[in-house]
Amino acid sequence: MKRKDLIKNVWGIGLTLLLLFGCSPQASLTPTVAPAKPKPGATLVGTIAMDWAKSAQITLKVSDDGKAITSVRVDFTNIRCEKSTGGSMTTEIDGLNAPITGGKFEVKSSSIGEISGRFTSPTAVQGTVHLDFFDGNDECGTWEWSATGN
Repeated sequence: MKRKDLIKNVWGIGLTLLLLFGCSPQASLTPTVAPAKPKPGATLVGTIAMDWAKSAQITLKVSDDGKAITSVRVDFTNIRCEKSTGGSMTTEIDGLNAPITGGKFEVKSSSIGEISGRFTSPTAVQGTVHLDFFDGNDECGTWEWSATGN
């Protein structure tokens, strides 16, 4: 086989391998993390990545059996929404029984809005929160958050 033909064959094989493996879902550069089971009884505290407040914190409590979110608390300093501006605010919902299924959960509340999350480890969770206070009368947008705990 001539050198020129050998080079063509090598390029052909390389291109074939690239098409077969380089474009497959297994070759994704962004790893996906499967949801994890939460640690029973954990308390997780973190921040809401919100530019409409000087600070925004979220606290979640997991049930003793690890199957539900039992409490959510959000704390804001100098929050600005559609109708309210500049104040500090704390809202806590106790007595929840928001199921954690497959490491994921969702909480809907007329006093906060909607919070969804997924556990990335037994003591770490991340998600989004759509803040809509006062029974839907004060829209504050949708923001990402993350929390870790004990």
